[in-house]
Amino acid sequence: MLPPIDDTQARQLLQRCAQRDERALVELHRTMARRIHAFAWQRLRSEEDAQTVVIDTLHEVWKSAERFRGESLVSTWILGIARFKAMALRRQVNAAEADAEDIDDHAETLAADTEDGEAALAGAARQWLAGASTVADLFSGLGTFAFALAGPGTKVLAAEAA
Repeated sequence: MLPPIDDTQARQLLQRCAQRDERALVELHRTMARRIHAFAWQRLRSEEDAQTVVIDTLHEVWKSAERFRGESLVSTWILGIARFKAMALRRQVNAAEADAEDIDDHAETLAADTEDGEAALAGAARQWLAGASTVADLFSGLGTFAFALAGPGTKVLAAEAA
């Protein structure tokens, strides 16, 4: 494992990043990526998410190197960025999981509502169609149910719009 980077060296690399020296960013990555990764993995417990935090953090360091005020160690500043990136990623993951749970809950509710709703709709349609000699089903592309609703001897016309 690489020894931690000296803050004087880190400040020099950060100044070079502010001047858009890509080699400085590569060196900063080489010296900080494992530490950022461990920091992110400890919070997220996901290899993929930790790698995302490393990339996002170093990208942010590259974009904002000139804004480093020098009030802390460079490593502290970088890990602060990593902390916010990890929290943002966790919020995204939690929101996606909550959305998936909401969809599942809604689907279960719809399944229960659909059975009752379909029975009510079919009953109303049977009453309305009673005695009709011809029924037109304009939604046959979605799966026609007119055959089930039409009485014996009723002609069913099914059409699908393009």
